[in-house]
Amino acid sequence: MKFALPLAALVIIGVLITHMTDSNTQQKNVASLPSAEKTTPGLIELIQPKFQDVDTDGNPYTITADKAVRAVDTPDMVLFTNPVADIMLKDNSWLAAKAKTGTFDRKNDTLELKDNVDIFHDSGYELRTQDIVISMKQKTAYTAKPVNAQGPVGMLSAQNMSILNHGEMVIFGGPAKLTIFSLHTGKARG
Repeated sequence: MKFALPLAALVIIGVLITHMTDSNTQQKNVASLPSAEKTTPGLIELIQPKFQDVDTDGNPYTITADKAVRAVDTPDMVLFTNPVADIMLKDNSWLAAKAKTGTFDRKNDTLELKDNVDIFHDSGYELRTQDIVISMKQKTAYTAKPVNAQGPVGMLSAQNMSILNHGEMVIFGGPAKLTIFSLHTGKARG
């Protein structure tokens, strides 16, 4: 008994120390596991994507964004954050369009821009609206929202707009107001 009791106490203490050491190791392993994934199941997300293609006339266009998200079950629809579209026109001029959000339908080659849409033409014209749908292949566009445009020759405001014939015809829905700058005096005439 003299030896058995102290020996049993040592064995029990040894088992407790071993068990406590294993518990600490398991807690460390649990703590070092990566945190939960930040992505949503079923979504593919790209940071700073760039999509390039050509229209029916062979003119190039590019769409870039801060982020693009595509649902696995809708592979032809891409949702953009801060998209920018650069489009080359038939006459070798270019057009740039940007917005806070956008949706690109790859099957139909249409880009729908929403939330503070700004469109710039390299001849110095700028157009602003809330949303616009652009056919990238056909170079047509439309918006049912009010538009405001300005450029070297004047300013225009209208209730809606359609761009047809590869950008060669623009129809502004009324009531519309056009202000033309005078070439001689620099003053506006309405």
